Amino acid sequence: MRFVVNMSSVAAHPTGLGSYATRICDHIVRHYACSVLAPPHLALPEGVERIAVLGAVAMGKKKRSRFAHLLGLALRQAFYLKGPFKKGDFVYSPTHHGFFNTKNQIVTIHDLIALHYPENFPRQTRFFKSVMPSLIARSRAVFVVSEFTKREVLNFFDIDEDKVFVVPNVFDCRGVQVACADDKRDFLLVVGCHLPHKNIEAILDVAALWSDRYVLKIVGATGYYGDRIRARVRDMRIEANVEFLPFVAEADLDLLYRQAAALLYPSTIEGFGLPPLEALARGTLPIVSDIPVHREVLGEAAVFVTLGDDAAWAAAFDVIETRSAALATSPARHDVLERYSAETVGQHFDAALLSVAPDLRCLRR
Repeated sequence: MRFVVNMSSVAAHPTGLGSYATRICDHIVRHYACSVLAPPHLALPEGVERIAVLGAVAMGKKKRSRFAHLLGLALRQAFYLKGPFKKGDFVYSPTHHGFFNTKNQIVTIHDLIALHYPENFPRQTRFFKSVMPSLIARSRAVFVVSEFTKREVLNFFDIDEDKVFVVPNVFDCRGVQVACADDKRDFLLVVGCHLPHKNIEAILDVAALWSDRYVLKIVGATGYYGDRIRARVRDMRIEANVEFLPFVAEADLDLLYRQAAALLYPSTIEGFGLPPLEALARGTLPIVSDIPVHREVLGEAAVFVTLGDDAAWAAAFDVIETRSAALATSPARHDVLERYSAETVGQHFDAALLSVAPDLRCLRR
């Protein structure tokens, strides 16, 4: 048997799904004898077999990015990759880009946001409605990134609960510098402002509660939604209180996380939500919408606000200084970061994988 990790859709500069795939793949190549289906830009450790794949199938290709070509991608993968697969190969896909020419596979579903916002994701919505049921039927199991997404998958697709396994996001905070009091500046941070479910309007709606104390820095305000938020800021005449940062380098983002008074993350829905963890690791308080997945992921380590409740927002802004001062040594913060460490998530992955494919034990390093 050959264990194949499908990294064919990971772009050269991965975010979101691609980052998850890269972190899980790193665990797999260190702990299993495997082959990796990989585009040319993806570096692999020495000694790991690469199964070549056309770079053109990777996500992130300008206008055709963000699943605009999912159906075509799935069909091209099934055609193009038929040759490299061998009878008996077991294929793990850390994204939902599975294959139609095998039933010996696992696919991963990160969220079903497209089904909640079909007007914003028309092609992805069609993919999940028309293509995903067939991929699920041709899979031994489906991995998901949270209990919330598991419930969503069970509600929408015809699949037995014992075939759905939670393997959450990894956040390895080794080497991450924790902010001290002297690092903090008078600004609030938003990371990710490219789609409507990020709900940046909720922050602007309560601008009167923060604009006399803080500047709002928004990282990633791109696309039509970023334009909408810019227009709203202009209409409100608060340009002096809002700074847009369409793109920042990794080192600069790290500094922003450490210097921010708090991270604001008022999403209406998420499959997991990584930025609050990234802030938490650096000792920065996450202020997040009170939705099920945030409660699941962040436990007692965040401040939760009910969307539409100005009093909840006011209370959140009032506790920033006191909550931030105690955050670095908070047991709740430690517990959350430990739960999503590479070691802990790796154990979840191993348990799920080997319950689905126990014959892969022979490939353990």
